[in-house]
Amino acid sequence: MRQFADNQNALNTQEFYFQDQYLSDQLQLQRQQFITMASHELKSPVTTLKVSLELIDNALPDPSPKLQELLSLASKSILKIDLMVESLLLASQLFNSSITIKVNTFDMTDLINKVCRRLKITEYCSFENYLNQKISAKGDPVLINHVLVSLLSNAVKYSNVKPVIKIYSCVEGDKLKISVKDNGPGICSEKLSAIFRQVYEPDNYQYTHSGFGLGLYTSAQIIKMHHGDIGVDSVLGAGSTFWFTIPIFSP
Repeated sequence: MRQFADNQNALNTQEFYFQDQYLSDQLQLQRQQFITMASHELKSPVTTLKVSLELIDNALPDPSPKLQELLSLASKSILKIDLMVESLLLASQLFNSSITIKVNTFDMTDLINKVCRRLKITEYCSFENYLNQKISAKGDPVLINHVLVSLLSNAVKYSNVKPVIKIYSCVEGDKLKISVKDNGPGICSEKLSAIFRQVYEPDNYQYTHSGFGLGLYTSAQIIKMHHGDIGVDSVLGAGSTFWFTIPIFSP
């Protein structure tokens, strides 16, 4: 009789497990469907807003300091929304397995500088090239641009009031390694293993910083597609260093 009860309890436990797994899979599917729908619906109006703001800015050759401040705030807000939409679109393509790599040789230094200018964070960043030469990488510059945007925007977002961002480059074997170091609060060690999972946000950030938590996940998938590695080194209270490797171009 006791054996029967134990078997019944085991069956009930197994049934609960499968039900829980099914619900988890359904929630994941619904999340992916929402991301696909939202990314496409948001892209067009955001583009219209960007163009409209540029036209307004160009039509005012000598705006007052107050108006200039308002235009600057609007520009930063639209940039933030635009980056979120880009992240959603890329995540949608990854979920639907519709993304392809267009491999080219490109100048990594030039790409890093362009990303810093676009994010308007050049004043916070210093770039240290340990190669003392032009850095040529092999990969898809559009996708690597997304990785850099994700790592650099996170570095600024999670840093202290006055961000200090350092970007390093070096060669490890046949790979180029790019590292982004911030002066933020750091991440506790037990959270590091989950940080590149889908829709992950550190507990102490999730209600104080905007975003969908997709940037690191999509970055990890992109680097994986490039046969590279991605990781993070962090000490609580002493900042974090996110890094990735991709093939280096050898003429």
